[in-house]
This record gives sequence, structure tokens and C-alpha cells, in this order.
Amino acid sequence: MESQKSQSIAPRRSVQIKNSNGSLQLVFSHPIITPTGELKTKRFYLSTGQYDTPLGRHQASTLAAKIQRDIDYGEFDASLVKYKPAASLTTVTPITSVPPSATPQFDLGELWEKYTEFKKPQVSPSTYA
Repeated sequence: MESQKSQSIAPRRSVQIKNSNGSLQLVFSHPIITPTGELKTKRFYLSTGQYDTPLGRHQASTLAAKIQRDIDYGEFDASLVKYKPAASLTTVTPITSVPPSATPQFDLGELWEKYTEFKKPQVSPSTYA
């Protein structure tokens, strides 16, 4: 029985996936330095936003591996901003109307004349004959 218990316990520094009311959560501990300069181990809980499904478990394990890699390489972000999913809906700033410019407005006939003058050097002379 003792061997079963030791097999079910995850290694101390590993990121674990936990089912919390049908949603997946990552749980892990990591040492942090407090504002007073003390070194303490803090327990982190990160909701993945995934349900406990095979796809959700796969995505949670990918995120857990990313966090574990960052912990192992000393690149862990204790604010957890790096690991939270980006918002799927973002606020878009409205487009403000631009006042009409002071450039001259041409009617269709004037615009056609300007266009043909512009194109004359680019086409053969027989085009205008």
C-alpha cells in the first residue's frame, strides 16, 4: 500500500492538473522573494478556462509543460500573465469621422480628362486615334 501512495504523489516541483468543479486548474508551488526580502514558497492556482474533456486535458497539459519548462530554466513569471489565455474579445476603438479635405473635387468629366492625359504616355498613339 505504501508503494501505491508514493506513486500517486507528484514530484514536489511539478505542475499538476486538477479538476475543480468540471474545469481544469493548474496547481504548483514556486519560491518567491517577498517585499521584505524573505524567500518563501508560494502555492499558485491557475484556471485554464478548459473543461475536463480530452481536448481540455491536452491543452492544460501543454500549458503545464510550458510553466514547468519556465520553472526549470528560471524564466517563471510569478504574475502568471504570460500563461493566461489572451482575451478572445477585445475592445475596438471607434473610427472617428474625418472632415472633408481641402483637396479639389472633380466631376466625372474632369476626372476622365485627367486620367486620359495621365495614360497617354503609357499607351500607343493609335489608342486615341
